[in-house]
Amino acid sequence: MVSEISSYYNLIDAIAYFVAATIPIYFIQKLDQNKTDKKSKRLKNLTILLVVFIIVQGIYHIINIFELNTWSKEVLEPLSIVALIFFGILYLVEIIREKRTNRSKSMTSHDI
Repeated sequence: MVSEISSYYNLIDAIAYFVAATIPIYFIQKLDQNKTDKKSKRLKNLTILLVVFIIVQGIYHIINIFELNTWSKEVLEPLSIVALIFFGILYLVEIIREKRTNRSKSMTSHDI
């Protein structure tokens, strides 16, 4: 009984993750139309990492339906953690880069 409820829970979670992944995937496709902009490329890379995390989480729940807990805990869980950490690091780098750009723009506008 508990295993059956857990399977339904994992199925609902997997569906929710895969549906949630469609929005950033659509966003990536829209960013592909603007290939020359550096900001678009950096935003696309961030979004790809987010999609990787979301899809790995969906696969994690699918694997749990089949009670392959060892595989999901030892492979997919660390993979999703690494994807999320890389996303956070890349996001932090982009924030710092944007602040530096804004600071340099404001300094040059004050000089004029």
